[in-house]
Amino acid sequence: MMKVRHTLTGLTGKITSRFLMFAALSILIIAGIGYIKIYQVTANNSEIRIGRAAHTAAVIFSEHFSAEFYPVFDDQSNVKAI
Repeated sequence: MMKVRHTLTGLTGKITSRFLMFAALSILIIAGIGYIKIYQVTANNSEIRIGRAAHTAAVIFSEHFSAEFYPVFDDQSNVKAI
């Protein structure tokens, strides 16, 4: 029992525990950075896809009901209103 206690509190135990702490901290930091980057890319891709779908839907809708409805686009060809 004394040998285990000495291993955990000795120089080797301190070095090992600090190494594990720094390794875990590094993994958490890298995971956090990766999560933020994935969130940004996903949000950007979603915005582009929703914009394209809205544009396509507005064009199809206005072609089928051209007498009653027409789309209003902004400068970047995003649908503002129908």
